Amino acid sequence: MPKADKNFVASSRDACTVGQRVEMIDNEQRLNRLKYLRGKVNWEIREERKIFLYQIYKLIHDWEDRFPNIREILSTNEIKCLLSELMSYYPHEQASNYPRERFIEIVIQSGYKDEPELDEAGRPVLLRDTALLQAARSKYEILVPLLFKIFDCFNYRRESGYSHFHVACCYGLSDVVEKFLRAGQDPNLLVDGIYQFGSFTNEARVWPLHLVLQHVDRKKEMMELLLRGGADPNSLSDWFGAPLHLICEMGDVELLDAFFKVNDEMGNEVEVDPVNGDGSTPLQIAINLFYANVVAYLLKNRNADTSKLNLLYHEGQLDDDEFHLKVVSSGLAILDLLEKYGADVDESVVDEFKGDNVGRLLKKMAALAENWYVREDLRREAERMTVKPGLSLYRLLQLTYGEAEEQLTYMEFWEFARSDKLNQLPPQYRENCALHLIKTMTRGYLERWGLDLTPPTMTLYVLPAIPQ
Repeated sequence: MPKADKNFVASSRDACTVGQRVEMIDNEQRLNRLKYLRGKVNWEIREERKIFLYQIYKLIHDWEDRFPNIREILSTNEIKCLLSELMSYYPHEQASNYPRERFIEIVIQSGYKDEPELDEAGRPVLLRDTALLQAARSKYEILVPLLFKIFDCFNYRRESGYSHFHVACCYGLSDVVEKFLRAGQDPNLLVDGIYQFGSFTNEARVWPLHLVLQHVDRKKEMMELLLRGGADPNSLSDWFGAPLHLICEMGDVELLDAFFKVNDEMGNEVEVDPVNGDGSTPLQIAINLFYANVVAYLLKNRNADTSKLNLLYHEGQLDDDEFHLKVVSSGLAILDLLEKYGADVDESVVDEFKGDNVGRLLKKMAALAENWYVREDLRREAERMTVKPGLSLYRLLQLTYGEAEEQLTYMEFWEFARSDKLNQLPPQYRENCALHLIKTMTRGYLERWGLDLTPPTMTLYVLPAIPQ
């Protein structure tokens, strides 16, 4: 392998580090210096290509006016070589991507478009780790959309199968994805990758639809684009499950409804109860994550199969649920829905729900003083707070459990709990208010199953006498 010329490297380091000398020359002098340096590069040597690219950065970073056509200075192959080094790191490099961005803009301005090499049969060679794939791997979000203006025709890919099409999906570039699809790109192109969730890392094969639902902010637009382009709504990954699993993990009913509506329009038959690698259906995931609204949608609108459930309730705690109000209200709403739609809810299930999710609160609820809420500062705030139209929080606090159940459904109770309106109350009243509402709304439900809210009693054991 040829080695870099020592004189070139030494003079290049000087040009790279002495910024003042570069900044003091005018545009014409910069251009002449660029042409001179270009003539010194041995394009066979990577180190010299990298240093020359950095020299270009130094010469163009504050160029005034429009830059001349770079294709009149560099050949097509030389531009291609420099783009291949775009993600390399250089001595004294700053954290900013501005020099790279500026160089890409100059290349775009020149009208340069990447062309693939051809194999012996004249077919384009698409197995290539392009600057675009490197930028995506390094999470240079500013550079990726710009590079698509250069790499705008061919779907290059790495060994793993990760391609320009997958990058466009991950970055939510709808215009690029649409262009690929119009050109005949398969919307179900699989890719292998290593994915990490918390402390778990796993290798999985995923579809573009999975990537969109995981990475993109504008999920609805991108999801609809892929589905209308022929994406498989039932594509199943061993680790992520089906797209429906991912949507239910988000708790976004609008996205869930859009998913089914687009597939209905397209005539796609969506499997409502696919099982992921953990043996869970989308309905089970919604239950485990306390998304009562998603549970309601799947049961009411899509006839989800309750016989495939592993658990009818979920014991747990949400990070933002300081007083357990969201977990308990979700449990009540979900159990009520499951019972109405034919799930095998029985006394043992309800007793487990009480023990796991309500039991820890029983002693605190028993300690609440009667009419504890009769405080002027609490009354003012609670009267202004709406639980639902026509029902204030203060009025709800005054109702018996029977009266409360007549005016508030379990789903409405959950909707109020997840609104976090209790955080608007004076801090000293928030826990008592949450406990009071839990006590009021759970009492009637438990009594229908022959259970109550009596806190567990402590059993005293008498130790046997020690033999003398």
